[in-house]
This record gives sequence, C-alpha cells and structure tokens, in this order.
Amino acid sequence: MPETPPSAEERLRAANARLRAVVAAKDAEIAVLRAELAVRDRQIVCHELRLVELERRLNMDAGNSGTPSSRESIAAKAARKAERRARWQSSQRERSMDRKPGGQKGRKGSGLEPTTNPDRTSPARTPTPTPDSRCPALSMW
Repeated sequence: MPETPPSAEERLRAANARLRAVVAAKDAEIAVLRAELAVRDRQIVCHELRLVELERRLNMDAGNSGTPSSRESIAAKAARKAERRARWQSSQRERSMDRKPGGQKGRKGSGLEPTTNPDRTSPARTPTPTPDSRCPALSMW
C-alpha cells in the first residue's frame, strides 16, 4: 500500500513543531547569555569602583592624605613644589617687580620700639672652646 502524502495541515503542524523547538532553544540560549551579561556588568561595576579608589590613592600626597610630609619621597616633594610654582606663575594677578616690600605709607607698625633706658642689659655670650670638649673639631685649637 502506497503511503499517502501528508496533508497540508500535517506539514504545517510539523513545521510549527520544528519552529517551536528552535524558538525554545534560542530562548534558553538568550537566558544563558543574559545571565553571563549580568555577571559581567557586576564585574565592570566592581572594577570601576576599584579604579576610582586606586586613582584617589594615587593622587594623594602629604597635603591631602594625613601622612606627614617627612614621609613623602623627594620626587613627590619636588613635583608638589613645581605644581605650586606653576600655579603661582599662571596667576592672573599682575605683580610689579619694582614694588617695595612692607606695609603702606603712613601705617603705624605694631612691632616693639627700642627703648633709650632699658631695665637691664646683658652681654652676648660667645662659646669659648676648651681642650676637654667632646667635639673632635675643637681639639685642634
């Protein structure tokens, strides 16, 4: 008995079943890819936060880190000094080179005045080297 060819409706049902299987496989693949993308997004956020923290620490110096300037390297001190000098030179303010230092004319100073009649005087003491000093440079005298 010869097989009867499938009807158009049966062919359509078979094609729909194959398409449903392909769509289900694609849906599963998309779900896996979305999960991987979410993991990578979290990794990117973590790396960006770490980068920001490392840049903040890299830009720290004795002026803004709480460490004493004596702990700062010589190169870092020179760089900070050069930066301050560049900032000062790039200022918009005009500085006159022939201007004399000090206050304005007529301003009364607030320093101590020398007196003509002091309460007491004392001579300046100069150290006199002795041969029994502990300093080896003085033993030559």
